Amino acid sequence: MKMCQDCDGTGKIRPAFHMKSIECERCLGFGRVPNASDEWIEKGKLLKEQRLSDRIPLREKANQLRISVKDLSNAERGIMDPDTIIKP
Repeated sequence: MKMCQDCDGTGKIRPAFHMKSIECERCLGFGRVPNASDEWIEKGKLLKEQRLSDRIPLREKANQLRISVKDLSNAERGIMDPDTIIKP
């Protein structure tokens, strides 16, 4: 495990539109993420770029893959390993 890059290991972030800190989505408030999280982020960026270049909305792509919109969104943002939900 390594320190979460989104919250700098604090487990909390302060979005621009919030007055108070909220739990970090990437590490779920633990301040640590799996060592493979950088790889997940890169894979997720590629997934999103491909989907956008194909002009497919998130909901439609999730339906095509038979997964939830939340799971696809999390995979595209690198919060979870895209390989666990999207089979090539």
